[in-house]
Amino acid sequence: MNIKKSYRVQHDHLQVKPSPGNLRKISILDNTLIFNGWGSEKEYYKNTAFHKDSFLFLNVLSDSVYTAIKYPDIYLNAIWGIQYFEIYHDVNPAKKELVICYPIDNKFYIYDMRTGKIRSEIMNGAPELTVNPLSKNKSKISIELFEEITHVKSQSSYSGIKYFSDEEVYLRFVDLPIQEDILVSRDLFKISFGPSKIQVISKDFNFLDEVRIGENYNLSSLFFNDGKIYIEKIQFENEDLLVYDIFELVFM
Repeated sequence: MNIKKSYRVQHDHLQVKPSPGNLRKISILDNTLIFNGWGSEKEYYKNTAFHKDSFLFLNVLSDSVYTAIKYPDIYLNAIWGIQYFEIYHDVNPAKKELVICYPIDNKFYIYDMRTGKIRSEIMNGAPELTVNPLSKNKSKISIELFEEITHVKSQSSYSGIKYFSDEEVYLRFVDLPIQEDILVSRDLFKISFGPSKIQVISKDFNFLDEVRIGENYNLSSLFFNDGKIYIEKIQFENEDLLVYDIFELVFM
């Protein structure tokens, strides 16, 4: 294997390091790679300002690197913890837009790759979530891992976004509260795949519908094919099996 070219994916202004994942994928628009960050050095402090950018952009032709997009103001003046700082995104290649979803924010944030401007969009007609932080009163806390996970999984929050170009719709994922007996069991595997629902949102950010899909679905293992949505169904009895349930979008 020969390495033809390498790139330095670092930037002095980027304190939140690139953190690729299935719902934080390395995206590309034209010749620009998009790296999604995750986290804040003030995860367990009360944030009063964000002076950093959370996305890194690398032009593979010019080798130029720049950063952009701060966390929204909803994160200010509270302690949210690590999980709620995760950022989800997908791209709309036709509009040259990066569309961003935060776990605690009902809005979408749209970054125009052509102009470098960002705007927010409220989902018309969508039910809104109210997500509670770890603390609003304290300025700093120390918390045990499962205590934080229990807090996060005991309430609803947004957990991803995908753009479905065939139908020109966005799918936004919502994690629903985990049953108390499962939280008490501290079975991290079951806690990770609790009940969810999928919201269907038009290309113009109007809420169309939502469907609850129940437990044991891995929404980070999702793909589209022939107009259908394939979502991995976790097989607790046999982890060697890879099983997908198939869903079809039907517009009335």
